[in-house]
Amino acid sequence: MAICTLGYTQAEATIGFKKFDSPSSPFIETYISIFSGSIKYIPNDLGVDRCKIEILQMLKKDGKIIDFQKIVLENKGVTTKDLYNDPLHLHRFFVENGNYEYEVEILDLFNESAQKTTYYEEITVDFNDLITISDIELIDSFWKSDKASKTSKSGFEMVPLVSDYFSPEFDKIAYYFEIYNTDKELGENGKYVLQHFIESYERGVIAGSFNKLSKEKSNPVNATLNIFEIGTLPTGNYNLVVQVKNKDNQVVAEKKLRFQRLNLLNDLNTENLKDVNLAGQFTDRLSMDSLDEFIYCLRPISTQIEKKIVDGQLDDMTDTLKLQYIYSFWYNRNTVTPEKDWNAYKFQVQQVQLKFGTRIKKGYQTDRGRIFLKYGAPNTVHDQRSEANSYPYQIWHYYKIGKFNNKRFVFYDRDLVTNDYELLHSDLIGEIQNFHWKIDLKRRSTKGGNVDDVNPDPEFGDRTDDLFYKPR
Repeated sequence: MAICTLGYTQAEATIGFKKFDSPSSPFIETYISIFSGSIKYIPNDLGVDRCKIEILQMLKKDGKIIDFQKIVLENKGVTTKDLYNDPLHLHRFFVENGNYEYEVEILDLFNESAQKTTYYEEITVDFNDLITISDIELIDSFWKSDKASKTSKSGFEMVPLVSDYFSPEFDKIAYYFEIYNTDKELGENGKYVLQHFIESYERGVIAGSFNKLSKEKSNPVNATLNIFEIGTLPTGNYNLVVQVKNKDNQVVAEKKLRFQRLNLLNDLNTENLKDVNLAGQFTDRLSMDSLDEFIYCLRPISTQIEKKIVDGQLDDMTDTLKLQYIYSFWYNRNTVTPEKDWNAYKFQVQQVQLKFGTRIKKGYQTDRGRIFLKYGAPNTVHDQRSEANSYPYQIWHYYKIGKFNNKRFVFYDRDLVTNDYELLHSDLIGEIQNFHWKIDLKRRSTKGGNVDDVNPDPEFGDRTDDLFYKPR
């Protein structure tokens, strides 16, 4: 699996593949997910934005092309207000055992200055008559299907998850795998033990209760689709492990898939903090006079539990407890190099202070500062300081926030003096959603208004709709 991010003039894509066996021959299943924010959209005659992406996949053996596919992906949006979903393409190459070179070329046909995004991977296919496990395929969604298709498996249609990073928005991990040839080694009436679990990548031990054990009957193919609830799985690097064991509990086949988890719900109570060992950690170099400020500036990226601790207990914490809190905060987000994340965030706090700080508020206390620190820099910013009867306003557009695409934030400056732009509206779940934001934006000179009118007629020079729905 790879993520191709080769510049602003190229389409950005996540590319992956999995290997499976079948009665006819093995096959390589490829997945290409195009990042919608990196491609150009052009409205058609109906004003509906369209994209047009050319994908060329080639499978080579000893430098010679043995199979290829060339297609053009186009989005199927209905209105201009639809989300720009990441175009996803799935394909299967049926092959024999052997070594192959897999190459991909991606070109945005609507972007005249675009260059090709390229990807290369060497793939070895080596299925045999022994008990073997296919690759583990991560699943975004699935449903039962009575009709077999080119992309279905074992009676299910499955949409693959092309990323192996599970951000806080994910509370489940779904996956699919197949086991081959247990009947050949164990006989038609043979039995075996199937175990699949999540283990710590660094320590190699099973993570908590993420473990499933079952007795299975031998078959030419045994397919498994499973879900683990990972809401309590802490931040860290993990392996998803599948094992086939014989009657003597010996592992006869194994497959692993590495993934990353970010979970911000760990409970940091003061009793747990007392057990944190700070010897030789980056907190040794922090200024004791700035500890409160270092903790307060974390608020934009803190969980509700972390905010509750700071709001209710900070005044009673000793300096040692404050240092332990800071270290634990960053360790929960990066168990390997927490100092690296702290230094990067501290730099962002300094930049936010320069950009958004006011005479009475720190930069991280402002709405723009909070959004910047929490979600990163927006991909586009439209700054409208003198438009019709509107307050000065800004519209920030993000191509992607976590698993969400095409999200926007509207800020406005009501006092016209302090440069403290308040968040008026966002279409991101969890943020302020004000369906009367267009009306409120124009209250600078227009008082009152129809509270049921969420889409007032635009005035001359009004660009709110254009900037909000077509921010590129």
